[in-house]
Amino acid sequence: PHLAAIAPMSTTDDLYSVGRPGGIFNKGFAKSWLQERVDDAKPGPAGGQPWVKARIDAGDTACAANQKLRLQTQDPFALIEANPMASAPVYQERSLPDWASKIDVPVFIAGAAQDEQTGPSWVDVLSKLDHNPKVWANIVNGRHFDSLGPQILSRWAEFLQIFVADEVPTTPPTMAPLGLAVYPAATNAPGQPIPPVRFSDSPNVKTAKARFAKSTPRVRALFGNGAGTAGPGGLSSPWQKSFRSWPGDAGAERLYLARNGKLRTSAGDGDVAFRPNPVNRPLNTLPSAASDTAAAWGTAPDYTWKQAPGHSGLGFISAPLTSAQVMLGNGSVTLNVKSSAPFTDLQVTLTEVSASGHETAIGTGVLRSGSRGDGTAPDYTTSRPMDAGYNRMTIPIHPVMHSFARGSRIRVLVSAPGGDLASWQFDTPRTGGRVVDTIDLSESFVTLPVVSRSGMPVHPKCGTLRGQQCRTYHRAFNGG
Repeated sequence: PHLAAIAPMSTTDDLYSVGRPGGIFNKGFAKSWLQERVDDAKPGPAGGQPWVKARIDAGDTACAANQKLRLQTQDPFALIEANPMASAPVYQERSLPDWASKIDVPVFIAGAAQDEQTGPSWVDVLSKLDHNPKVWANIVNGRHFDSLGPQILSRWAEFLQIFVADEVPTTPPTMAPLGLAVYPAATNAPGQPIPPVRFSDSPNVKTAKARFAKSTPRVRALFGNGAGTAGPGGLSSPWQKSFRSWPGDAGAERLYLARNGKLRTSAGDGDVAFRPNPVNRPLNTLPSAASDTAAAWGTAPDYTWKQAPGHSGLGFISAPLTSAQVMLGNGSVTLNVKSSAPFTDLQVTLTEVSASGHETAIGTGVLRSGSRGDGTAPDYTTSRPMDAGYNRMTIPIHPVMHSFARGSRIRVLVSAPGGDLASWQFDTPRTGGRVVDTIDLSESFVTLPVVSRSGMPVHPKCGTLRGQQCRTYHRAFNGG
């Protein structure tokens, strides 16, 4: 009853989507984060956190006695192993969407579309907040740190002063110089001042609240982060769009997978087979990012982003776009697939191939076939082997946020999980290249949330956009 408001940043939607994305254990960041919690919970002074040892060494006998309680800590890895389905209480009791439906205080929430730690699926919480008119969300392309960018941080300061402190906002004297120190330290980009807060000339708090609510869109999307005034890769978005809700009035548009690796507006025919193999490229694009939380935050991370070689991955590519396309919302790839194995793990990745031949990553999704549900959406509460013949699988991509330039092409990649994300790694079974998956092209398509056909006028250089690795385009063996 005493809660005034909440202002979470870089959150997630629930523990299952991070710990078992697509029903597959995340042995990258999720595993390393859990191991840190296990180590922190060990009894001191031999283990645990440094401050515990310091207290005990200083003679705190009560603290030393309390360490006996640390042995009650549960083993999270045993819990995960014993609970593979999302319906397990260990996940349901910690499901943020379930709690979000009960939140009625003002909410300021921010997150990134390529968050390498807690993941980009936090946007799925927004629909659970539809009942609450006082919700303001900010989404930006980039990594986990990017919720703290200057264009968001000033709005965050306004919100806290107006709705928590219950006072007319003023620009804290330390806020502007804070950006000159923090951003270079975190991203290696030049320092930049944080903009002053708005509504400081309001005569009272009531007026400030009304002005904030009227002037602040429910969903603000900051596009092109890394291509703004902060310099290449710096925390700055050159343009933004406002929306009344998530997924931002998006109109779902389909492109169909077709022969010779084409993406086209009409359904294809025939089929194409490949051999998914998770060990023929790096598990993730930043090998150090699973344990080094800041490895992905720099202006030019040392990505190793390789295409699935040989017949281990498929590519499908569209004709050059005749106009720009801005996408924001939940995308997906629907595949009609049969497999030589009872279960198959698949990954889909959406990219943009520029007219100059550079390929930029946009979003990725994975799914274990056992959780395919009815084929229109995953069902993580059950698991069943593949039926004989073809099976429909719809693999979500959360979220899609990108401005495609005129003349660029849309590309969809299909492979075994891994190799396209900065720090997530997937505990997917080795196939040895022996598993054969066949895609029925007559019933396979990508669904894209196109919100506008007028995007950023200048296309960023390869590697400029934060959180979106870039490489030279090479076509896949099937032509796309």
